[in-house]
Amino acid sequence: MKRLGLIFLICVFLVYCHEQNTQILRIGTNIWLGYEPFYTTRHKYPELMKHIKLIEYRNASQVLNGIINNSIDVAALTLDEAVKIKALGFDVEVIWVLDYSNGADTLMAKPTITNVNQLIGKRIGAETSALGLYFLSRFLELNNLTT
Repeated sequence: MKRLGLIFLICVFLVYCHEQNTQILRIGTNIWLGYEPFYTTRHKYPELMKHIKLIEYRNASQVLNGIINNSIDVAALTLDEAVKIKALGFDVEVIWVLDYSNGADTLMAKPTITNVNQLIGKRIGAETSALGLYFLSRFLELNNLTT
């Protein structure tokens, strides 16, 4: 995992930094285990990190807002989030695919909730990204539930 983080940081550094460019590259991520190599790598290569600032947001929506508000230069996102940003008119490019998923999304509940029917009348939190809303609507549909 450390190798992945180092390769990422070096690639971004080489793409972004020129001799005449002393600006710091701001990279936004959310809290996800797959992005942790970026953070562990920064301690091993402090010289490289003089030109890169990692900004960790609580969720993917905040990372999207970072791009929209121009508070970050690079965003670690899922493909659906990258498409969303592009659809909003932002000139972005996917520069690296870090990971892929075979359906690891999940619904989590308190231990006292042991079946889907116990969710009736309860509040459900969901990420409002395209993927999060799709996952929620599909879950409701498959379990014959409504909002």
